[in-house]
Amino acid sequence: MKKSIVTLVISIMALFLCSSTIINADKVTSSVSIEIKKEKSHDLPEKARSPSDTKLPKTNETNTILFSIIGVFIVGNLIKNFRKKEKKMKKVILSSVLASAVILSSVGGVVVNAAEITDDSAVTEAAVSVTSVSDEDTPEIIDPEGNDNGETTGHGGQFTIDAVPNFDFGETTVAGATIKLDSATKSAVQVSDRRSSGSGWTLNVKLGEFNNTDPSKTGKEAKLAGVSMNLGIIGDLVANEGNNNMAPAKKAIKLEAGGGSDNLLTADTDTEDVVGMGRGSWLGRFSDGMTETETSLFIPGGNYEGSYAADLTWTLSQTV
Repeated sequence: MKKSIVTLVISIMALFLCSSTIINADKVTSSVSIEIKKEKSHDLPEKARSPSDTKLPKTNETNTILFSIIGVFIVGNLIKNFRKKEKKMKKVILSSVLASAVILSSVGGVVVNAAEITDDSAVTEAAVSVTSVSDEDTPEIIDPEGNDNGETTGHGGQFTIDAVPNFDFGETTVAGATIKLDSATKSAVQVSDRRSSGSGWTLNVKLGEFNNTDPSKTGKEAKLAGVSMNLGIIGDLVANEGNNNMAPAKKAIKLEAGGGSDNLLTADTDTEDVVGMGRGSWLGRFSDGMTETETSLFIPGGNYEGSYAADLTWTLSQTV
Protein backbone atom coordinates (compact mmCIF):
# COMPACT_ATOMS: atom_id res chain seq x y z
CA MET A 1 0.00 0.00 0.00
CA LYS A 2 2.86 2.36 0.82
CA LYS A 3 4.51 1.51 -2.54
CA SER A 4 1.28 2.35 -4.41
CA ILE A 5 1.03 5.70 -2.69
CA VAL A 6 4.66 6.51 -3.54
CA THR A 7 4.12 5.46 -7.18
CA LEU A 8 1.01 7.63 -7.38
CA VAL A 9 2.82 10.66 -6.02
CA ILE A 10 5.78 10.16 -8.42
CA SER A 11 3.43 9.78 -11.41
CA ILE A 12 1.52 12.92 -10.53
CA MET A 13 4.79 14.83 -10.22
CA ALA A 14 5.96 13.47 -13.58
CA LEU A 15 2.69 14.45 -15.16
CA PHE A 16 2.96 17.91 -13.72
CA LEU A 17 6.48 18.31 -15.13
CA CYS A 18 5.34 17.09 -18.55
CA SER A 19 2.43 19.47 -18.53
CA SER A 20 4.72 22.38 -17.64
CA THR A 21 7.04 21.52 -20.52
CA ILE A 22 4.18 21.20 -22.94
CA ILE A 23 2.78 24.60 -21.94
CA ASN A 24 6.21 26.25 -22.39
CA ALA A 25 6.62 24.62 -25.82
CA ASP A 26 3.14 25.69 -26.74
CA LYS A 27 4.04 29.30 -25.91
CA VAL A 28 7.16 29.16 -28.08
CA THR A 29 5.36 27.45 -30.94
CA SER A 30 2.47 29.80 -30.64
CA SER A 31 4.80 32.72 -30.97
CA VAL A 32 6.35 31.29 -34.15
CA SER A 33 2.92 30.39 -35.44
CA ILE A 34 1.70 33.89 -35.06
CA GLU A 35 4.56 35.25 -37.11
CA ILE A 36 3.83 32.78 -39.87
CA LYS A 37 0.21 33.66 -39.92
CA LYS A 38 0.91 37.37 -40.14
CA GLU A 39 2.98 36.88 -43.26
CA LYS A 40 0.11 34.97 -44.88
CA SER A 41 -2.34 37.65 -43.95
CA HIS A 42 -0.92 40.02 -46.61
CA ASP A 43 -1.87 37.64 -49.37
CA LEU A 44 -5.36 36.82 -48.22
CA PRO A 45 -7.89 39.28 -47.05
CA GLU A 46 -9.25 38.95 -43.59
CA LYS A 47 -12.69 38.05 -44.87
CA ALA A 48 -11.27 35.32 -47.10
CA ARG A 49 -10.33 33.18 -44.17
CA SER A 50 -12.43 30.11 -43.68
CA PRO A 51 -14.53 30.15 -40.55
CA SER A 52 -13.42 26.59 -39.91
CA ASP A 53 -9.81 27.72 -39.57
CA THR A 54 -10.51 29.54 -36.36
CA LYS A 55 -12.44 26.61 -34.86
CA LEU A 56 -9.85 23.88 -35.45
CA PRO A 57 -7.44 23.34 -32.55
CA LYS A 58 -3.91 24.37 -32.99
CA THR A 59 -1.09 21.84 -33.04
CA ASN A 60 0.17 22.83 -29.60
CA GLU A 61 -3.32 22.61 -28.18
CA THR A 62 -3.71 19.16 -29.68
CA ASN A 63 -0.52 17.99 -28.02
CA THR A 64 -1.66 19.41 -24.72
CA ILE A 65 -4.99 17.62 -24.91
CA LEU A 66 -3.25 14.38 -25.93
CA PHE A 67 -0.81 14.53 -23.05
CA SER A 68 -3.67 15.41 -20.68
CA ILE A 69 -5.64 12.37 -21.81
CA ILE A 70 -2.58 10.13 -21.39
CA GLY A 71 -1.95 11.63 -17.96
CA VAL A 72 -5.54 11.12 -16.92
CA PHE A 73 -5.33 7.52 -18.14
CA ILE A 74 -2.12 6.90 -16.20
CA VAL A 75 -3.49 8.53 -13.07
CA GLY A 76 -6.75 6.57 -13.47
CA ASN A 77 -4.87 3.28 -13.68
CA LEU A 78 -2.77 4.20 -10.68
CA ILE A 79 -5.86 5.13 -8.69
CA LYS A 80 -7.55 1.91 -9.84
CA ASN A 81 -4.58 -0.22 -8.70
CA PHE A 82 -4.38 1.72 -5.50
CA ARG A 83 -8.07 1.15 -4.84
CA LYS A 84 -7.72 -2.59 -5.56
CA LYS A 85 -4.94 -2.91 -3.01
CA GLU A 86 -6.87 -0.73 -0.65
CA LYS A 87 -9.90 -2.97 -1.07
CA LYS A 88 -7.76 -6.02 -0.30
CA MET A 89 -6.45 -4.33 2.82
CA LYS A 90 -9.98 -3.34 3.77
CA LYS A 91 -11.10 -6.95 3.29
CA VAL A 92 -8.31 -8.19 5.56
CA ILE A 93 -9.07 -5.52 8.15
CA LEU A 94 -12.81 -6.19 7.84
CA SER A 95 -12.24 -9.93 8.25
CA SER A 96 -10.14 -9.32 11.36
CA VAL A 97 -12.74 -6.96 12.76
CA LEU A 98 -15.54 -9.45 12.05
CA ALA A 99 -13.57 -12.31 13.63
CA SER A 100 -12.84 -10.21 16.69
CA ALA A 101 -16.48 -9.20 16.87
CA VAL A 102 -17.58 -12.85 16.71
CA ILE A 103 -15.16 -13.82 19.50
CA LEU A 104 -16.10 -10.86 21.65
CA SER A 105 -19.81 -11.42 21.04
CA SER A 106 -19.48 -15.10 22.00
CA VAL A 107 -17.52 -14.26 25.15
CA GLY A 108 -19.84 -11.40 25.88
CA GLY A 109 -22.77 -13.73 25.43
CA VAL A 110 -21.35 -16.10 28.05
CA VAL A 111 -20.90 -13.26 30.50
CA VAL A 112 -24.37 -11.95 29.84
CA ASN A 113 -25.85 -15.42 30.18
CA ALA A 114 -23.90 -16.00 33.40
CA ALA A 115 -25.20 -12.73 34.76
CA GLU A 116 -28.74 -13.67 33.81
CA ILE A 117 -28.60 -17.09 35.57
CA THR A 118 -29.66 -16.88 39.21
CA ASP A 119 -29.33 -19.36 42.05
CA ASP A 120 -32.30 -21.49 43.00
CA SER A 121 -33.33 -23.15 46.22
CA ALA A 122 -36.03 -25.37 47.62
CA VAL A 123 -37.03 -26.34 51.13
CA THR A 124 -38.02 -29.86 52.15
CA GLU A 125 -38.52 -31.47 55.54
CA ALA A 126 -36.81 -34.28 57.43
CA ALA A 127 -38.65 -35.59 60.46
CA VAL A 128 -37.75 -37.97 63.27
CA SER A 129 -39.12 -38.89 66.67
CA VAL A 130 -36.85 -39.46 69.66
CA THR A 131 -38.20 -41.63 72.45
CA SER A 132 -36.85 -42.66 75.81
CA VAL A 133 -35.05 -45.95 76.43
CA SER A 134 -37.27 -48.67 77.84
CA ASP A 135 -36.45 -50.56 81.03
CA GLU A 136 -36.04 -53.77 79.04
CA ASP A 137 -33.42 -52.30 76.70
CA THR A 138 -29.93 -53.50 77.71
CA PRO A 139 -26.86 -51.73 76.30
CA GLU A 140 -24.41 -53.57 74.08
CA ILE A 141 -21.08 -54.52 75.63
CA ILE A 142 -18.35 -52.48 73.93
CA ASP A 143 -15.67 -55.20 74.24
CA PRO A 144 -17.21 -58.61 74.96
CA GLU A 145 -13.74 -60.18 75.12
CA GLY A 146 -12.29 -57.56 77.46
CA ASN A 147 -13.36 -58.96 80.81
CA ASP A 148 -11.86 -62.42 81.43
CA ASN A 149 -12.89 -62.86 85.02
CA GLY A 150 -15.69 -60.31 84.99
CA GLU A 151 -19.36 -60.54 84.31
CA THR A 152 -22.14 -58.66 82.59
CA THR A 153 -25.02 -57.50 84.73
CA GLY A 154 -27.79 -57.74 82.15
CA HIS A 155 -29.34 -54.59 83.59
CA GLY A 156 -31.72 -52.74 81.29
CA GLY A 157 -32.92 -49.15 81.29
CA GLN A 158 -31.58 -45.62 80.92
CA PHE A 159 -28.93 -45.63 83.67
CA THR A 160 -27.00 -48.85 84.14
CA ILE A 161 -23.82 -50.65 85.16
CA ASP A 162 -23.31 -53.07 82.29
CA ALA A 163 -20.14 -55.01 83.15
CA VAL A 164 -17.89 -55.33 86.23
CA PRO A 165 -14.54 -57.06 86.85
CA ASN A 166 -13.45 -59.73 89.29
CA PHE A 167 -9.82 -59.39 90.40
CA ASP A 168 -7.62 -62.37 91.23
CA PHE A 169 -4.31 -61.31 92.81
CA GLY A 170 -2.91 -64.79 93.12
CA GLU A 171 -1.04 -65.62 96.34
CA THR A 172 1.58 -64.22 98.71
CA THR A 173 3.24 -65.18 102.04
CA VAL A 174 2.42 -64.19 105.58
CA ALA A 175 5.35 -61.78 105.34
CA GLY A 176 3.10 -59.46 103.39
CA ALA A 177 3.53 -57.80 99.99
CA THR A 178 2.07 -55.47 97.37
CA ILE A 179 0.69 -57.57 94.56
CA LYS A 180 0.05 -55.96 91.18
CA LEU A 181 -2.82 -57.09 89.01
CA ASP A 182 -1.50 -59.44 86.32
CA SER A 183 -1.15 -57.51 83.02
CA ALA A 184 -1.83 -60.70 81.06
CA THR A 185 -5.43 -60.68 82.26
CA LYS A 186 -8.31 -58.62 80.89
CA SER A 187 -10.65 -56.76 83.22
CA ALA A 188 -12.95 -53.75 82.74
CA VAL A 189 -16.01 -51.89 83.94
CA GLN A 190 -18.76 -50.48 81.69
CA VAL A 191 -21.53 -48.00 82.51
CA SER A 192 -24.27 -46.39 80.37
CA ASP A 193 -26.11 -43.10 80.73
CA ARG A 194 -28.99 -42.97 78.24
CA ARG A 195 -31.12 -40.46 80.04
CA SER A 196 -32.37 -37.18 78.58
CA SER A 197 -32.24 -35.23 81.83
CA GLY A 198 -28.72 -33.81 81.38
CA SER A 199 -27.77 -34.36 85.02
CA GLY A 200 -24.34 -35.71 85.94
CA TRP A 201 -23.32 -38.96 87.58
CA THR A 202 -20.58 -40.73 89.54
CA LEU A 203 -19.33 -44.31 89.71
CA ASN A 204 -18.28 -45.15 93.25
CA VAL A 205 -16.39 -48.25 94.38
CA LYS A 206 -16.24 -49.70 97.87
CA LEU A 207 -13.95 -52.52 99.09
CA GLY A 208 -15.34 -54.85 101.76
CA GLU A 209 -13.49 -56.96 104.34
CA PHE A 210 -11.28 -59.85 103.16
CA ASN A 211 -12.97 -62.72 104.91
CA ASN A 212 -11.62 -66.27 105.15
CA THR A 213 -13.38 -68.53 102.67
CA ASP A 214 -13.45 -71.22 105.36
CA PRO A 215 -16.43 -70.29 107.54
CA SER A 216 -15.05 -72.40 110.40
CA LYS A 217 -12.20 -69.95 110.98
CA THR A 218 -12.71 -67.43 113.77
CA GLY A 219 -10.85 -64.59 115.45
CA LYS A 220 -7.75 -63.33 113.67
CA GLU A 221 -7.97 -66.15 111.13
CA ALA A 222 -11.48 -65.03 110.11
CA LYS A 223 -10.27 -61.97 108.09
CA LEU A 224 -7.22 -60.04 106.92
CA ALA A 225 -6.21 -56.90 108.71
CA GLY A 226 -4.75 -53.67 107.23
CA VAL A 227 -5.46 -54.51 103.59
CA SER A 228 -5.88 -51.79 100.94
CA MET A 229 -6.33 -51.66 97.17
CA ASN A 230 -5.12 -49.17 94.56
CA LEU A 231 -7.59 -49.07 91.70
CA GLY A 232 -6.83 -47.29 88.42
CA ILE A 233 -8.09 -47.38 84.83
CA ILE A 234 -5.36 -47.66 82.18
CA GLY A 235 -5.50 -45.67 78.96
CA ASP A 236 -8.51 -43.73 77.72
CA LEU A 237 -12.10 -44.63 78.25
CA VAL A 238 -13.72 -46.30 75.23
CA ALA A 239 -17.10 -45.07 73.97
CA ASN A 240 -19.74 -47.08 72.17
CA GLU A 241 -19.89 -46.74 68.38
CA GLY A 242 -21.18 -43.36 67.18
CA ASN A 243 -20.80 -41.74 70.60
CA ASN A 244 -19.09 -38.35 70.16
CA ASN A 245 -19.80 -37.02 73.64
CA MET A 246 -17.13 -36.00 76.10
CA ALA A 247 -15.80 -38.86 78.20
CA PRO A 248 -16.33 -38.82 81.95
CA ALA A 249 -13.36 -37.98 84.16
CA LYS A 250 -11.41 -40.91 85.63
CA LYS A 251 -9.41 -40.98 88.83
CA ALA A 252 -7.06 -43.48 90.46
CA ILE A 253 -8.34 -44.27 93.95
CA LYS A 254 -7.16 -46.08 97.08
CA LEU A 255 -9.70 -48.19 98.92
CA GLU A 256 -9.31 -49.48 102.45
CA ALA A 257 -10.79 -52.90 103.09
CA GLY A 258 -13.98 -52.38 105.08
CA GLY A 259 -13.71 -48.59 104.56
CA GLY A 260 -15.68 -46.03 102.60
CA SER A 261 -16.19 -45.65 98.87
CA ASP A 262 -14.54 -43.32 96.39
CA ASN A 263 -15.39 -41.91 92.97
CA LEU A 264 -13.69 -43.77 90.14
CA LEU A 265 -15.59 -41.98 87.33
CA THR A 266 -17.38 -38.61 87.29
CA ALA A 267 -19.57 -36.90 84.66
CA ASP A 268 -20.63 -33.28 85.14
CA THR A 269 -24.15 -31.95 84.72
CA ASP A 270 -24.83 -30.12 81.44
CA THR A 271 -23.88 -26.44 81.37
CA GLU A 272 -23.76 -23.74 78.68
CA ASP A 273 -20.15 -24.68 77.99
CA VAL A 274 -20.28 -28.47 78.47
CA VAL A 275 -23.15 -30.62 77.23
CA GLY A 276 -23.43 -34.42 77.13
CA MET A 277 -20.42 -35.34 79.27
CA GLY A 278 -20.55 -39.06 80.04
CA ARG A 279 -23.61 -39.66 77.83
CA GLY A 280 -23.81 -43.06 76.15
CA SER A 281 -21.83 -46.17 77.11
CA TRP A 282 -18.26 -46.04 78.45
CA LEU A 283 -15.73 -48.80 79.07
CA GLY A 284 -12.75 -48.45 81.44
CA ARG A 285 -10.02 -51.10 81.43
CA PHE A 286 -7.96 -52.14 84.48
CA SER A 287 -5.94 -54.64 82.42
CA ASP A 288 -5.89 -55.31 78.68
CA GLY A 289 -3.62 -58.35 78.37
CA MET A 290 -0.37 -56.47 77.72
CA THR A 291 -0.19 -53.00 79.33
CA GLU A 292 1.26 -52.58 82.80
CA THR A 293 -1.54 -52.17 85.28
CA GLU A 294 -2.20 -49.51 87.90
CA THR A 295 -4.24 -51.75 90.16
CA SER A 296 -2.63 -53.50 93.13
CA LEU A 297 -3.43 -55.07 96.53
CA PHE A 298 -1.42 -54.39 99.66
CA ILE A 299 -1.35 -57.05 102.42
CA PRO A 300 0.75 -56.32 105.49
CA GLY A 301 2.72 -59.01 107.33
CA GLY A 302 1.32 -60.70 110.46
CA ASN A 303 -1.87 -62.09 108.93
CA TYR A 304 -2.72 -65.76 109.07
CA GLU A 305 -2.51 -68.05 106.10
CA GLY A 306 -5.66 -69.02 104.31
CA SER A 307 -7.83 -68.08 101.34
CA TYR A 308 -9.60 -64.73 101.58
CA ALA A 309 -12.07 -62.79 99.43
CA ALA A 310 -13.71 -59.38 99.59
CA ASP A 311 -16.64 -57.76 97.81
CA LEU A 312 -16.26 -54.78 95.52
CA THR A 313 -19.43 -52.72 95.41
CA TRP A 314 -19.94 -50.58 92.30
CA THR A 315 -22.52 -47.83 92.56
CA LEU A 316 -23.69 -45.55 89.73
CA SER A 317 -25.33 -42.45 91.20
CA GLN A 318 -27.07 -39.48 89.61
CA THR A 319 -26.02 -35.96 90.56
CA VAL A 320 -27.95 -32.73 90.22
